[in-house]
Amino acid sequence: MATNSSSYQEAALTLPDIELDDRLGIEIDGGNIYLAAFDKRTSKSILLLNEHDQIATPTTVAFVDDEILVGESASRQLDTNAENTFRHLDQLLGQLFASGVIQAYVKNEKHVVVQQNNRCLLRIPNRNKCMSPEDLIALMLAKVTHVAATKYNHTFQSASWALRISDSCSVRRSPSMCRGCNPCWF
Repeated sequence: MATNSSSYQEAALTLPDIELDDRLGIEIDGGNIYLAAFDKRTSKSILLLNEHDQIATPTTVAFVDDEILVGESASRQLDTNAENTFRHLDQLLGQLFASGVIQAYVKNEKHVVVQQNNRCLLRIPNRNKCMSPEDLIALMLAKVTHVAATKYNHTFQSASWALRISDSCSVRRSPSMCRGCNPCWF
């Protein structure tokens, strides 16, 4: 999924003419989530817009009262609800507790991080529980998929997702975690 292509953006803006396939593509790249679907009429992939009519949804999740916010809505909680707002979660995926990435996150984000089986869990104060970065990303993916299905009045039967790791990214995966493709599919 080429997220920098202007043809994707143009396609996303002309939505009344599309007929979406039942498969959804999800990419996490550079701290954002992108959703794409195949338009059966034009035989092209299009990026789907989020609830704020943007193609990129930041990998941020916030827990507010009985609601879970993702993306821009969650980012707005950083000033007033910092202890229950988690950002840059894509950087934490697959990291061991002792890794420099996790330790830098603990230092910079000021969240309580708990070690369990050499993995990290993030404590969510207003839920009185801990969750792994993978579980938080799964919540986000479920939410953005639901938003897309509602926005486009379409039911997606399946989804596949990719985590793109670029050379400029501060996160490094070990070769044993890679399946030899770019982007890496988990």
